[in-house]
Amino acid sequence: MLSNFAVGAGYSAFVSLLIPPFVKDVTGDASAAGVVMAIIALGALLGPALGGFADKYSAHRLVLVGGVAGMVLAFVMYALSAEIPELYAIDAIVMGVAIAGISAVGPVFIVGARLPQDVEARQLTTFSLMMPAGQLAGGLLLAGVTSWAFSDRFWLAAGVMAVALAGVWFTTAEPSRRLKEAIAAG
Repeated sequence: MLSNFAVGAGYSAFVSLLIPPFVKDVTGDASAAGVVMAIIALGALLGPALGGFADKYSAHRLVLVGGVAGMVLAFVMYALSAEIPELYAIDAIVMGVAIAGISAVGPVFIVGARLPQDVEARQLTTFSLMMPAGQLAGGLLLAGVTSWAFSDRFWLAAGVMAVALAGVWFTTAEPSRRLKEAIAAG
């Protein structure tokens, strides 16, 4: 659940509200912002490969936690590379791959655990609603810091994602165990 909240806050709020104006501000070119956003989308195309890796090696928790950690890393990279436009593509690739990992395996923790149908339905609904909740929280948070420099807002985004990372780490051990048992049982 927290991973989808992180995607909502991280991608739907922080990325979409920070990166385009940031890239345009630094480069003076609005099309550069479009290129960076396209690179994020290209990185996200690795979702099926990451999902396949997680399925093959029962590494769903690794991919999920790694995805949230990747978002932390990407925001740190944006904060540190604030004046180095040549690094934006690398930052964008890290962000896209991180989002791909979360998106590919997040729902598997619910569907793959073979829960009773009514429980699964409620959990999938909650999981789906966590993204707009994260988007709302992230958007409101950014609205309160519009006077901050872009690098400071990227540090804030990294901090929020780090809190989400801790939450995902501490809440996925047991679901991961149940998922592995369900997969082993076939």
